[in-house]
Amino acid sequence: MAVRCTWCRAPVGELCTTPSNGRPHRGGTHDVRRIDWAMTTQCPECRATPGHPCTTTAHGQLTHLDDVHPARTHTTHRSQDPP
Repeated sequence: MAVRCTWCRAPVGELCTTPSNGRPHRGGTHDVRRIDWAMTTQCPECRATPGHPCTTTAHGQLTHLDDVHPARTHTTHRSQDPP
């Protein structure tokens, strides 16, 4: 909860909600919030800088991932409070 949720618009420090009814999200935070939070640090695997998505090389082309590398989440956990 260290970053604002771009999916449901929950402010920093508040639980995510279900956009259709405003009730607390049963699954904790939305995935996009977790990804945004992890992107506050550099990825040790692909070296993506803070604020930029993780990348991978597939068939010789650089591709942005829909998620972050597990190593980046681990690094973020060690450096700050989780969402």
